[in-house]
Amino acid sequence: MIEMRKIFLLCVAVGVIASTHTTGAEQPDLFITDFEKHPNALGGEIGLYGAAEPDWSNKNQPYSWYYTPQVRGYKKENIVSGQQSFRLVNGNGPISSVGWASLGIDLGPVIDPEVTPVKIKPLDVSGYKYLSVWAKGERGGEKLRVIFRDASATTYTPDHLYDIKEPLTAEWKRIVVPLNEIEGVDFKNLVHIGVSFGEDVGNKLGAIIYLDDFAFTNYVSLQ
Repeated sequence: MIEMRKIFLLCVAVGVIASTHTTGAEQPDLFITDFEKHPNALGGEIGLYGAAEPDWSNKNQPYSWYYTPQVRGYKKENIVSGQQSFRLVNGNGPISSVGWASLGIDLGPVIDPEVTPVKIKPLDVSGYKYLSVWAKGERGGEKLRVIFRDASATTYTPDHLYDIKEPLTAEWKRIVVPLNEIEGVDFKNLVHIGVSFGEDVGNKLGAIIYLDDFAFTNYVSLQ
């Protein structure tokens, strides 16, 4: 009887584990972009603003844009997965003196370009706990601020700014932003995320940051 009871309890435990695993699998990561193609996986555009705007005419200095094998000085160490990432350069563009720089990512296609801000198809991410992105600095010590905007916004100004507390290092690190710490944002109708990386967040002109693999997730491990 004791042996039979052990077998029964083991079967119950396995069943509970399997059930839990299945429930978690019903909410997989919501992939946004790995910068392997344009537009992103959700059909949204990617934009650069302020001191992040590139100087397309000067191919001899780094500028903000997709980091591809065709980029001068391309190094595989600046990629997490695939063949591409996104490089951010604070300055080196036509309006480098404004003091701020940002990358913006729309979370859906444009459905009305005639209004300001342009109307984006909203995305419901209320079932997720975190926004995840991989990041590294060219030298280490670089800083990032994550931005959010929902469909109710009447300007391009973000609804919420979230400072990443630890400076970047020269090695890739997964950054996980807890969405429950973001106030004043309607996560059932999110339209835009991005990062700010200009002088206003503590980066010098010429600072370089690499980003890869944006996703919403419920997976908390940083490994």
